Amino acid sequence: MRARETLGEAVSSVAARPWQAVLMALTVAFLGGGVVLLPWQTITRAEESVVRDVADGRSVVVIGGSGASVGSDECDALRKVSAVRSAGAILGQAASALRPTVVDVTAGLPALQWPSSSTLPVNVAVGVGQVDIGLSTGRTSSTLPRIDFFATTRGRIPALDSAVVVTSLRVQTVSECYVEATPGAEQAVALYATSMLTSSAATQAIPLRTGPTSGIEAQAEIDASPHLILVVIASALVVLIGCGSAWSRRHEQAVYQQLGITTLEVMTMSIVDWVLVVITPTAIGATTALALIGSSTSAQAFCYSLLCLGMFVAGTLLMPIAQTALSFSLGRANAGKL
Repeated sequence: MRARETLGEAVSSVAARPWQAVLMALTVAFLGGGVVLLPWQTITRAEESVVRDVADGRSVVVIGGSGASVGSDECDALRKVSAVRSAGAILGQAASALRPTVVDVTAGLPALQWPSSSTLPVNVAVGVGQVDIGLSTGRTSSTLPRIDFFATTRGRIPALDSAVVVTSLRVQTVSECYVEATPGAEQAVALYATSMLTSSAATQAIPLRTGPTSGIEAQAEIDASPHLILVVIASALVVLIGCGSAWSRRHEQAVYQQLGITTLEVMTMSIVDWVLVVITPTAIGATTALALIGSSTSAQAFCYSLLCLGMFVAGTLLMPIAQTALSFSLGRANAGKL
């Protein structure tokens, strides 16, 4: 057969069994949507878990301890390290005529205490426990400079929630340096900080919060998710369905054998079948899933979903290969029965 005749015969073969083709297409569309939604859901949950861990302060390590001595300027300089989000120290309680406690801190501590303030230049911040002191943002007095930030939620260091926090440039020794690391880099940052800081032998690195560091539970959730296994199973199911379709057309293949069909022509027909009942429904199912996800998804979740979709499509490439081998074998076996 010529190439045009082979393509036409392949399309006609699919059209000749509409219910089988429709059922297979619906199944594949469902699988295509599933291999997009399940990885997206897994990564999204993991990202939400990391966000909760970071908000809770699980990415913060405390360099210091009882009897330790750390330079406040060295602590503040850790903010320049690429894996450090923020770093700072409490310098001590300042003398003030105001009723709430006024605490002097280094420049990086407000962003560590209240991450929502990290995008603002904060010199004076009021903890959530002092929202009733009658001050307002921008107010200036003889005892307190302009207030830049009012906390609406509790911060990571409980002692600062009941204080007015004022940044100071003075240099002194402190017993503790608070360092917020990029999630997953807590141990590396702790090792680097303890080695770089000029401190006493009593210095140690301890987590601000007990329990697993940020991202540990999220990674465990990703590792425990069966989405990769399900992608493999979905691909294998498509191949099995394709082989079942070839089996149902064994007598048709026997006729083609009598007409002298070649292996290349059988492969061409199998590829057309794959495009019509696998690739097209997969594209429809994946597009529908992506539409359900919407544009609010993160880039990581979106890319991982596309990666799993690519793995699924790559796995289904075995279908036309298996169909070709099976069709040729069944055609020869049944040619003598005609």
